[in-house]
Amino acid sequence: MLFSTPIFLFIFLHYSSFYACLQKAPQQSIPGYLQPPLLCLGRATLCLLLVASIIFNYVFALIIGSSKRVKGRGSPRIWLGVALVFNIGLLLTFKYSSFAADS
Repeated sequence: MLFSTPIFLFIFLHYSSFYACLQKAPQQSIPGYLQPPLLCLGRATLCLLLVASIIFNYVFALIIGSSKRVKGRGSPRIWLGVALVFNIGLLLTFKYSSFAADS
């Protein structure tokens, strides 16, 4: 979903103003639990990608946390490197794939 579409602006502005009225100093203008449903309104594939990325990052965090306590699980730096390569690869794939296809 484009951030300049009327439906996004309608939902975002109304929800963020309502949220701001409830909080004295809101930390975010739009909470994290509302972002995936807004993304799903535009493209279902991006929603699935977001959910998959959240699950993989959660699993990597569990592995990194357990590798600090349990010997033989590998270094936390190695798992952090794997997670970084995964996330940067995902970003490059979906951000620049249309650019590569056009040229």
